[in-house]
Amino acid sequence: MKKIKKEQAGRYLSPRIEIGPHFPGAGDFRVLFLNTNIYNVGIANLGWQAVVNYLLIACPFVSVRVEYADTIKHANLNSLDFDLIAIHIPFETTYPTAIRMLDQIGLPLFSRDRNNSFPIVIAGGVYNPFPLVDFIDVFVLGDGRLPIVELVNLCFGERRDKQRVVEIVSKKKIKGVFIANLCNTEEQIYASPELPLNEFPIHTIWSCENNVYDLPPDYLSIMVALGCRYKCSFCVVSHCQGIGKDGETEIDTSRILEILDWRKQFISVRTVKLFFASSVEREKLKRIISELIKERVDVMVGSLNCQQIDEELINFLKQGGQNRITIAPETNESQRWKIGKGYITDDRLFEIAKLASKYHLPISLYLMYGFPGEADKDIIEMGRLVKEVRRVLDNKLEIQIHCNQVYLKSHTPWRYAEQIFPEESMRRFNLFYGQFIGMPGIEVKTLDIYSSFLQSLLARGDRKMGGLLTKLVFSPSHDLRKMIGRLKELMPNWQQYFVERESFEVPWSQIIFRDHKVLWQRWLTFKRRLKEKRR
Repeated sequence: MKKIKKEQAGRYLSPRIEIGPHFPGAGDFRVLFLNTNIYNVGIANLGWQAVVNYLLIACPFVSVRVEYADTIKHANLNSLDFDLIAIHIPFETTYPTAIRMLDQIGLPLFSRDRNNSFPIVIAGGVYNPFPLVDFIDVFVLGDGRLPIVELVNLCFGERRDKQRVVEIVSKKKIKGVFIANLCNTEEQIYASPELPLNEFPIHTIWSCENNVYDLPPDYLSIMVALGCRYKCSFCVVSHCQGIGKDGETEIDTSRILEILDWRKQFISVRTVKLFFASSVEREKLKRIISELIKERVDVMVGSLNCQQIDEELINFLKQGGQNRITIAPETNESQRWKIGKGYITDDRLFEIAKLASKYHLPISLYLMYGFPGEADKDIIEMGRLVKEVRRVLDNKLEIQIHCNQVYLKSHTPWRYAEQIFPEESMRRFNLFYGQFIGMPGIEVKTLDIYSSFLQSLLARGDRKMGGLLTKLVFSPSHDLRKMIGRLKELMPNWQQYFVERESFEVPWSQIIFRDHKVLWQRWLTFKRRLKEKRR
């Protein structure tokens, strides 16, 4: 195998097995990096690791303290001990967690109440920042590596002068940086594109035994692709990743082997996880897996595209130690055209189930409900599909179903669609789930209704959400009726966030991952086709 060059090895920090939050770096400019996931989930996330690793290499005057949603309460930190606070907010369900974490370090909750003695607060990972504008000074949209280095350099030169830093940043117009309070509504903010994936790969730097994968700590996760060429109508990842037209959005096989060789210099690697393998062309994915098998490591992939799967790929996966086949047909065959997956037939799913049986691999299916134009018969048909896959699959193997409401998020064509209300969401899930009660060999998982509702509400929210988020932080209630009752008191017109939008303009129109006009036209085209289908 090709050995990693010394100058390449020098680009990386030495990886380590973590036992808890750490403070790498020898500089006296202190950054507090908050991860809004709990530790065993957050430690495995690759995005924040790429950002922190890049920052520590680019800025030798920096040291970083990392805390998580469940570790910060024991850390006894004081916000005034830091020069900058960065916070990773990957999902709408973690918006309240972000605010709670800022409160737990003694930071005044609202940005307007923090004077120059407090550090600037920067947030990344969000696609719709507007519900959080009361709490965050600066947002980084898209790839955070270049923007955060520039922000840290500015803060280093203007320590303890938060207002001046914010004003300088606002004037510099850094790509991907959004300051809601100083940005006029006509100004367009373009998301920061990803760095070329081969030159700046995204992979595990830090790991620990307490991880969400239930793996020994000597695993290596590698992002093998960014975004997705299929651009499903609901998918925020495919529309908001891979936005750099000139960037490399797939990693080369040789680069994967170099990263593996580099990590083996510090830690004996037993398992390699390939993220977004579903976006890689079939033959290339086979090459990657076969080369990793030669290196005597186990290979794990997540969801696969049904187009990729053939017997040779399944055979490679089995050799590599894969213990499950995961596919995402999303819904029944008659609805798949809605999301751009009309190429997936039920017969194709049955073929995959037969291959899984042959290689003794259980199956996971990702399914959704709440599609525009969906009827009860579609939910029932989706249940029949599951039963038929169950019939085809070896009865000794389990089927695991992940079934959630489709969330109509910003920066996707379906952001304009009508979103089903919480009670209707529960009814449709029960209609689906009720078809399998008492049936052996089928496990159904779903997001709890509180998280589901929160995601639906905040994904299309605006600047009016600050009061609601404050209530959710300090008076949380996971009882749906109580939450809706409180919502009615705070925001009597809360239902506006669920109805179909009739206008091109949306609260986040000034933020650009993809051309809003293209998304609007895709929505109008979909509506016309839906109308024709109904006829």
